[in-house]
Amino acid sequence: MAICEYCSEQFFHAPWQSGERQKDHHATLDGWTKSIEAACTICTLLFEHFKTAIQTSKKGTTVKEDDRKPNKLKKERDNYTRTNSSETMLLGWANRHCALRDIKFPVYQASIQDAGGREAWALRFQPRSGLFLAEDQLTLTSQSFFVYAADYDGAPESTVNLAENTQSTTTFEQIRQWIQLCETNHKQCKSLHEKRPHDAWVPPRLIDVGTSDSPVLRLVLTENKAGSAYGNYKWGYNPSYLLEKGNLDEFCNRIEREEMPQTFQDAVYATRKLGLQESPKMQEVYGNAYLSLAAVSADNCKHGLFRQRTSSGAPPFVVSVKWGRRTTKSVVVREDFWQGEVLSEPMCHRGWVLQERMLAPRILHFQRRQVLWQCPSLTACEAILEGLSLVVDDERKYELRWRQIFHRPKSLELSKNDRADLQEVWRLAVERYSECHLTKNSDKLMAIAGIAKKMQSEFRIPPDNREERYVAGLWGHLLAEQLAWRVDEWREAKDEPSYRAPSWSWASVDGTVRVPTRITTKRTYTMKIEPGGVNLVLAEADKPTGSILFASLTVKVELYRPLKFFSPQKDAVKWTWTGAEHGECRLYLDWPVDSYSLSEGVNVKEYPSDKYSGYHLECLAAMVAYEQDLESNGSESPTYSGFALALKSGKAGQARIFCRLGLIEFRRLTGDSWEALRNAKELRAQEKDEIAPSNDSAKDKHVITLL
Repeated sequence: MAICEYCSEQFFHAPWQSGERQKDHHATLDGWTKSIEAACTICTLLFEHFKTAIQTSKKGTTVKEDDRKPNKLKKERDNYTRTNSSETMLLGWANRHCALRDIKFPVYQASIQDAGGREAWALRFQPRSGLFLAEDQLTLTSQSFFVYAADYDGAPESTVNLAENTQSTTTFEQIRQWIQLCETNHKQCKSLHEKRPHDAWVPPRLIDVGTSDSPVLRLVLTENKAGSAYGNYKWGYNPSYLLEKGNLDEFCNRIEREEMPQTFQDAVYATRKLGLQESPKMQEVYGNAYLSLAAVSADNCKHGLFRQRTSSGAPPFVVSVKWGRRTTKSVVVREDFWQGEVLSEPMCHRGWVLQERMLAPRILHFQRRQVLWQCPSLTACEAILEGLSLVVDDERKYELRWRQIFHRPKSLELSKNDRADLQEVWRLAVERYSECHLTKNSDKLMAIAGIAKKMQSEFRIPPDNREERYVAGLWGHLLAEQLAWRVDEWREAKDEPSYRAPSWSWASVDGTVRVPTRITTKRTYTMKIEPGGVNLVLAEADKPTGSILFASLTVKVELYRPLKFFSPQKDAVKWTWTGAEHGECRLYLDWPVDSYSLSEGVNVKEYPSDKYSGYHLECLAAMVAYEQDLESNGSESPTYSGFALALKSGKAGQARIFCRLGLIEFRRLTGDSWEALRNAKELRAQEKDEIAPSNDSAKDKHVITLL
């Protein structure tokens, strides 16, 4: 079963009474764990959120097990992970934590919401307020599910019962069907089957996995090999199985499969089972691979591809739902399906993995509950073999779109809509990449270089085009507006003294970044890049999308005298402009305020009894772009929205040289607030001399250099 008796009766079969806003989830821990044992998808997912809340609470925070366990116990833990289902491991964790019984149940309450369609609605589970473990208040995640009639959009009419391991014959039969469907029926995937030229690029080293008749593994120093598979995975602790100069000849003669990490062994098994060849310049490796195998649920290279599972525990699932007077088969799928089932898994938190996923034409995701398929035409999983419904319209649609653009026939030119979509692909790639982790932050530009190289190819930008070229994570033809990124959340900085990127590039910061969508309406103002104003020194001259040694940007800009922002907490990312009486204007700092000094022109003071009590920060501002809001056209009080850079001194004692401090974002400023901001661009005489002597005929324009 994919749903327990309790959830079936409580939320899908018993009609919701008029005026009934909420229904309780399980009222006892015992009832909840019994439903997990029965592989109820809803109860299992909610308990995973519950477990995370316990582990991240002060009482539940412990040292990471891998950091304190000897290697022998680590191996036992790796084996436990491979050989037990998600439900079994959750129940084992629950049994070891007796304190859970002290929490007041129910933990979750459900409500229904309109999903905007006939016989379609949303079931939302929200944590009950006031949940505590000892004296620690728990912060739990809400979870919504879409519920829609099974006859909509070709959805299945029954839950698929899966084999109890993702290594099963049934699973590989389904994978072969997806491959055959892709090769024979997918028009969008036609370019993937074009015959490769004899001189097509292949990796310098490949692994020949042999055949069932001759199962000898060996390293091959390249010749052209079509039909290769590529594996991506997370190394984890103590990576010991490495190709080095000392074992190169040995590996070329023979590789002992039993000595390889489990993920490698499983990849060899899968490649042989599918009748492919295995392989180890990111863009070329993944873009030219026939199929990529992703060990998304493996926390290290010992966890492998395959997992034990409960046969009916994979989402989505089918359930009988009472619609008024009749009962109908309906599909239930988590609202954040792709995010929850793939992107939240351990492998997808690695910075290097994003470009591996984006560049691969076909991917098999080996997840802990099921195997999922992606190609330019189809996103499917074992629970819904024919493809996910249009109702499941979350993160996967963006991945489907970029795969369609990246792997379209080479003869097909980009349309205007394609170019707009490509710009959106890059925006989302930067945001997702910033959420990932790198062992070395100095790899920030290198680990996304493959995507940048592919984008450069798709934009048809010649290598010698200095106006449109790729510059430290931004694109020359969109450079001014791409400066308007902001930090959403800081990540602890690593002590790496080497230069990474200029302050105006998102690659210079450690944390989650948000990039605004393009301003498509007519702009009232935009910062101008000076002719020859981009100064870029590459670490390697033949790698324009790789690491850099230095970059600066010279711009003509409106400068604004120091604006005052406040925050109740000194360590806040977001600060509010004290002049924003009508509208919103906020400063998002790139780094914690304690990272800066007075010598850099960053002045922070505490005012406990001020109208804006808390900490005050003053900084210069340089306007990037603004526009009059469409809804205020023709109004007596028009409103304006836009972005400005907060600046700090770039070099002590030198005018016109600055570094970025953060982003100032304003929304719907009007009346006195807009006038106050505009008046601030009139620098006083002393400020003009000390900050930016004007060398332009327009008194409010200044040429400055950003480092």
